[in-house]
Amino acid sequence: MHQLTLHYFPKSSCSRKVLLVLLYKGIPYDEIIVNLEQGQQKSLDFLRLNPHGQVPVLQYRDHIIYDSAVINEFLEEKFPEPPLLPQDEVERAKVRMSTVYADQVFYPHISRILREFRKPVEQRNQPWIETELDQFQNNALLFLERSLQKQANSFLFGSLTLADIAYAPGLDTLLCISGLTLEAYPATRVWLQTIMQLPAFRKTFSLSCSN
Repeated sequence: MHQLTLHYFPKSSCSRKVLLVLLYKGIPYDEIIVNLEQGQQKSLDFLRLNPHGQVPVLQYRDHIIYDSAVINEFLEEKFPEPPLLPQDEVERAKVRMSTVYADQVFYPHISRILREFRKPVEQRNQPWIETELDQFQNNALLFLERSLQKQANSFLFGSLTLADIAYAPGLDTLLCISGLTLEAYPATRVWLQTIMQLPAFRKTFSLSCSN
């Protein structure tokens, strides 16, 4: 038994953010699947871990940590190698600002769209989906594209950081489910392809389109 136990759902983009960090750093952990489709996140046992009823949740010894961004910051501090934050304080702050944008702007768009796609086809509001996809592309996705265009390589801050991990799982899922392409966003396309080629990430990215 390891000192870390991850409670998560494989199809959850936020769960996959944490999985990416665990796998990239080679951190041993135990896992407990919380099936969101069966409503297990609403069980009394799980609500004792996270009263918000959301995955992922990380158990570290007798401590409970939830929220994917908070968990990943904890993992970075507890297991600093290989690093996912820059050494420079200002650059670390920029990475954190980017992860906040991912959580507060980027992901809400994606969550709303995916929620509609999970409905039976005959119940989906297709005009609304198209409008929401347009808004996502013209705002959040364009912001990511312009951020990547400023870089000399394929990552947001010179090398792989928590910022890249904050964006990639959700975008990967959206592309898979919605049929959206990145033809008009070449820097983002190269960035995502680069991340998906990293060996530690291949397993988690294979989860995004599973039914």
